[in-house]
Amino acid sequence: MSPRRLVYLPAIALGLALLALSISPGPRAATAAGLVLTSDVAYDIRPDEGPVHVSWQVLVDNQDPQTVQQQSGTIFFYDSLSLPVLRGADNLTARAGGASLPVSLETGDGTIVGADVSFDRRLFFGDTYSFTLDYDIPSARDDSLLVTRYYVFLPAISLGQESTVSVTTPSDSAWEVNLEPGDCGAGPVFACQASSAEEVTLAALVEVSRPDAAVTAPIASPLDGVEISLTYFQEEEEWARHLQDLVIASLPAMEQLYGFPYAGPPAISIAERGRQIILGYEGLTSCDESACDIAVSPVTDDATALHELAHLWSDIYDKRWLAEGFANLVALKTAAILGPGIVRGSMEPPEGNGLDLRLDEWGDVTSLIAASPDEEAVEQAGYDRSYRFLRLLEDTVGLEALQAVNAALAQGKGQADSQRFLDALEDASGQSLDAQIQTWVFPDSFAPLLAQRRQARDRLAALSEAVAAEGLDASPPEAIREEIDAWRFEEALAALDEAEAGLKAYLELKGELSSLREAVENAGLGFPRTIEAAIAGWRFAELERLIGDAEDALAAYTRARERVDERRGLWQRIGLLGRDPEGALDRAVDGFETGDFEGSLRNSDRAFDMVDGAGRAALVRLLIVLGGVVALAAGAAAIIWFQRRRGFP
Repeated sequence: MSPRRLVYLPAIALGLALLALSISPGPRAATAAGLVLTSDVAYDIRPDEGPVHVSWQVLVDNQDPQTVQQQSGTIFFYDSLSLPVLRGADNLTARAGGASLPVSLETGDGTIVGADVSFDRRLFFGDTYSFTLDYDIPSARDDSLLVTRYYVFLPAISLGQESTVSVTTPSDSAWEVNLEPGDCGAGPVFACQASSAEEVTLAALVEVSRPDAAVTAPIASPLDGVEISLTYFQEEEEWARHLQDLVIASLPAMEQLYGFPYAGPPAISIAERGRQIILGYEGLTSCDESACDIAVSPVTDDATALHELAHLWSDIYDKRWLAEGFANLVALKTAAILGPGIVRGSMEPPEGNGLDLRLDEWGDVTSLIAASPDEEAVEQAGYDRSYRFLRLLEDTVGLEALQAVNAALAQGKGQADSQRFLDALEDASGQSLDAQIQTWVFPDSFAPLLAQRRQARDRLAALSEAVAAEGLDASPPEAIREEIDAWRFEEALAALDEAEAGLKAYLELKGELSSLREAVENAGLGFPRTIEAAIAGWRFAELERLIGDAEDALAAYTRARERVDERRGLWQRIGLLGRDPEGALDRAVDGFETGDFEGSLRNSDRAFDMVDGAGRAALVRLLIVLGGVVALAAGAAAIIWFQRRRGFP
């Protein structure tokens, strides 16, 4: 689930109420420091039985010393009181002791307005005065206030140092009731205290709804292949028409602002829901494989609706600050694109509270109903700082870089956490964001880790550039990048040490390699595969030995080749009869190209020796032939001699 934007209704209600209130001494102003006000306020919220009814019983005890009755001079007294009532109040009646009192509504904007009640006598020091005020709210729609026959949301407020607020709601189980306590403890009867007669107290936020009294209608979807529906309470048709227009106009703009097309489920359901269901937030968005559900409070504004719609793209993020920050950023930019002709109300960014919340520590979603002040402060800081940080990033790297990162993350696997997003943003923008990351995202304890990160990323960038320039295999830098992307910087730095040492060794041998390549090419041979494999495998430590062995083998081959290719006379050809120096050289070539340098050298020497010793071999062969002839002659002579000795003629 992804709850979104906080409701700060207590602050809104109290602020407007304080502006509306005025305790009026006459005929000239006097302070109300000594006025004691006690009130009992009853809110009857049973839409099935009629309009909302509010009843005040007020007791005024004048302890203001400026209003002491005098025989002469300027006389101060109280003759009226302004009570805070909810906008939409109708049928106002005020009475004191059975007599009707004049009452009039003040003008102005806001959920709460002043109802001026005129007394039927003057109040001097020591006097007390009691009166009642009753009014109905048949229907109303304003910030933090909505009254229909099927849904009511209102702030239950009171006035004075001592007050009691009671709330009556339907007993029928078809109605859902939520009393969110304010400053007066638990209800349904709230005992409130204040420091002055002028102070308005928020007893509770009251929500009464009839979930079964809802209407569902389709929305013409601007997203291809996606069905969108809207569920709303009866009598909210005008609001529903406006929200449909907002949805149709905003989704294409959001798709463009995020930088990638909508890739969520094929169905989107938007529904008015009670605050208890949406955990006390103004909106809640959740998605599964089949559908996205957007729940909005009936008193939500366009800013919140746009924020929730923007969450249709935020599932690419694993961290809450990324999802909320982009939803706010995109919602405000969308509102600026659509303009006031479509977007109603204020589109202000989230308010800050000065809390130095590091965004990666912003916790998971929890219910805001009955949340503590500290919990509300953390939520407020999270929404504010996530938006402001993304605005800072936009100013630093540009919206295009943010969009490029979003598009890349949408194509990747899994959701992006803070580390993955920031790494991708640095890659896309080519800028170092160390200062911003340390200040906004991670706690101070991350400083050593971030220092390792910067060192590893910078060294890898330099290594990758050198590897590309040398045409070396990029697998080792890519393996190091995997360690850096996983934020395993100790492992990455150790691998960088090894890779940089290897690269240094390679560069020192680069001249020798170049000379060897040229010599091998001139000799008409293929470059040794063992050396190529050593270079490709970054086995640079053994490269010097391999080059030396290859040079020795090549020298032996070149010497043998030259000797074998020399013109030979008859005498040498006779000496080479039955010998194959070319075969030996072929075996030397095979050995050289496969990296068997010892065998290549041995075969080259054998070929050389065959040719070099051809003359001696010819002489030996001649001597052998002559020896054979002599032996034959001697044998023949011996036979003749032997025959003669026996008397043959």
